[in-house]
Amino acid sequence: MDRGVYVAVAGAVNQERVVETIAHNLAGLGVSGFKRDIPIFKVYMDGLLSPIRGLAFPDRGRTAVDLSQGLLERTGNPLDIAIEGEGFFVVQTPGGKRYTRMGNFTRGSDGTLQTLDGYPVEGEGGVIRLTQGSVAVAPDGTVSVDGEEVGRIKIVTFDDPLSLRKVGRGLFALSAGVERPSERATLMQGYLERSNVNPVEEMVSMIAAMRAYETNLKLIQGFSDLADRVIRAAERG
Repeated sequence: MDRGVYVAVAGAVNQERVVETIAHNLAGLGVSGFKRDIPIFKVYMDGLLSPIRGLAFPDRGRTAVDLSQGLLERTGNPLDIAIEGEGFFVVQTPGGKRYTRMGNFTRGSDGTLQTLDGYPVEGEGGVIRLTQGSVAVAPDGTVSVDGEEVGRIKIVTFDDPLSLRKVGRGLFALSAGVERPSERATLMQGYLERSNVNPVEEMVSMIAAMRAYETNLKLIQGFSDLADRVIRAAERG
């Protein structure tokens, strides 16, 4: 019975984490380049210690990032740039190199192409500086101002995308491995990539998680009632 309670409690806790993850996804619905999180849980078998061989115990799990591409939305802003295909922009932050799919860039006071937070966007030859004039971005990332080339935006990918971890503000850090140039990326000037969150799917998942949570609570209450009856029977002798 104790093990059954543990399974029910672990299940309820896991469903709470699912609901939290879905709420986080929905909060990022309107954020350019936002990537949804996917809750992942493992189950291990307690076949050696349990009187019921093969009893399954869920662990606390973790989340993985869904890196699928969101829809591209036309904005007409020449400094809005979307990546169609595989890859990430590279930006310089006080914490080191970071990666993002958020392409709503600006021109800094010194002409630097930068994120809304003021982080410089890396080019293949270093930081890209924009002179005054009309900015054009070619599909291969070449940046020109009034027809004069000023740099080429660096787009990178990774052998193991799962080594990326979210660090906030639409940025990712690489926990292992190295970056390499993306060969399957096309840049779209005047577009932004929308969040890849599907609100309908998230709400369906939310309802399912809440139902599973309620089921586990009923199981916990059932085990508690059973324990009370056993105790009362023992007291009666």
